[in-house]
Amino acid sequence: CSPILTPAGTDSIMVRFRPDRLGTYGAVLAVSSSDSSSPVVHVLLTGVCAENTVPRIAVSRRMIDFGEVNVGLVKDEDVTIFNTGAADLLIQRMDFLGLDTADFSIVLPPSPIIPLGDSSLLRLRLTASSGGPRSAFLRIQTNDPVNVYTDVMLSGTVVGTSAVPPAPAFTVFPPYPNPFSSRTTVVVEARTRCSFTLDVLDVLGRCVHVLHEGILEPGHVVFAWDGMGADGKRAAPGVYRVIADAGGKRLSSTVVLLPLR
Repeated sequence: CSPILTPAGTDSIMVRFRPDRLGTYGAVLAVSSSDSSSPVVHVLLTGVCAENTVPRIAVSRRMIDFGEVNVGLVKDEDVTIFNTGAADLLIQRMDFLGLDTADFSIVLPPSPIIPLGDSSLLRLRLTASSGGPRSAFLRIQTNDPVNVYTDVMLSGTVVGTSAVPPAPAFTVFPPYPNPFSSRTTVVVEARTRCSFTLDVLDVLGRCVHVLHEGILEPGHVVFAWDGMGADGKRAAPGVYRVIADAGGKRLSSTVVLLPLR
């Protein structure tokens, strides 16, 4: 509302109710003014988050066994995320947790907004880099007030011995500055000539910007990201991952993009 009201003037205050769990809510809005007779006016706020007014998440598979995967190959598995509730389901965050998080990745992220009664496909990948059992779980965070976190257990076994030549030796230094608002740099030191990619991904695993894709010569190279996406628009403030990949060796670092000042 306007900070100043003229005599006999009126204005409105919009208050939003966004519950994160089922139940009854209450609060008090205190409005202070220069009115000497009533310097503070209290407005009682109440609301109810009922079962028939919220989104509900359901997944087609709570446990995924990738089975046996030969070294040097990959295997994909699909999960369908359903919204069985009465409001839009928001996919707020997805994280791999557990022992072997580096071996699992998201190939096809789900839609960030799943309307009521709808569903979205999520595709996961196990990359077989070396032999042995693999296990982790994917934690999906949504606005479902009953099941804020939904875990999908992941397992598989990598078999065989690696016939892939050793990955090129390279080092990726942490982005600087971090956090940043206008520009951050990533320094890469390559000790051999290699095919190299450097991508910026959002928290859902979607590629926001490709910083490099091609041959990387030995030496130090400085890459810069100005917070812009591949579509020419500025990316939303938040947490992003910088993924470096050369010959099957992947390194990841986190960078935080702040709003422009």
